[in-house]
Amino acid sequence: MPYPRILIVGYGNPLRGDDGFGPRVAGEIAALHLPDVEVLIRHQLTPELAEPLSRAALAIFIDAAAGAQECGADLSSPQGRDSSRPSPNNVAQSRLTCCPVEVGAGRPGAFTHRADPGGLLWLARELYGACPEAWTVSAAAADFELGARLSPDVEAAVAAAVAMILDRVSAANA
Repeated sequence: MPYPRILIVGYGNPLRGDDGFGPRVAGEIAALHLPDVEVLIRHQLTPELAEPLSRAALAIFIDAAAGAQECGADLSSPQGRDSSRPSPNNVAQSRLTCCPVEVGAGRPGAFTHRADPGGLLWLARELYGACPEAWTVSAAAADFELGARLSPDVEAAVAAAVAMILDRVSAANA
């Protein structure tokens, strides 16, 4: 059986308010049973993710971020990684940002419980000789208190994030 071309990793703690954004979006995508797509839901990024990353052509990391990121690249753009145009679904519309991940960004954390996407890409390349094009999809979050509910703003961003990711998956499979 061939490996999935696209790896989607939703991470965060669903019992800590908005930190549950990544697992929630990833869960909604997993429920669609898309061909050539593997969806992983994790509490945190760990070095073990380097191996499945090395087999993917595209990786999308989904997480909540404390505040909005500066990047506003359009995840659904056919230009992919080189695009830096603001998306119609960016922070102003849905509190979402989509940013390309640089290989090696955060490399020292790749071997700890505080791994980040860039460090995992570096690790995949170093250990397995390959790493995919990768993006992060983040929601600007404010509530990380105990509780399983997303704040209203982050809840509103879930559908936009799913649609944005599905557009990119469709483009990657075209």
